[in-house]
Amino acid sequence: MRSFRLRHDAIGVQPTLDLAEEIGYDELPTALFAPNAVSALRAVAAEIDSLHKDVYSPAREEASSDTHNLLLILRRDHGSDRATAFAWRSACCTRASSRMRDPRPTTT
Repeated sequence: MRSFRLRHDAIGVQPTLDLAEEIGYDELPTALFAPNAVSALRAVAAEIDSLHKDVYSPAREEASSDTHNLLLILRRDHGSDRATAFAWRSACCTRASSRMRDPRPTTT
């Protein structure tokens, strides 16, 4: 979904992780951020954060006409009811969480 990718890329997870490295004096070497496990883990963290935010913010986003909430998109564009949208989102979280255990890039 284009809207989900936009939201995933626009949230503040990457800068937050950078800040956490700085505060904890744990800055990782730039070489680790080539296509590898660290980059994959950071991407999964951003994905999970986006999915969780969508659960807690639909009322506010609906009121402000924000069009990037995944649950609202599923309901509006695909006719999903609330339970189906939540189940789909939960399945996405489960898949993303499994990638945290094995962050190697996949070919899908």
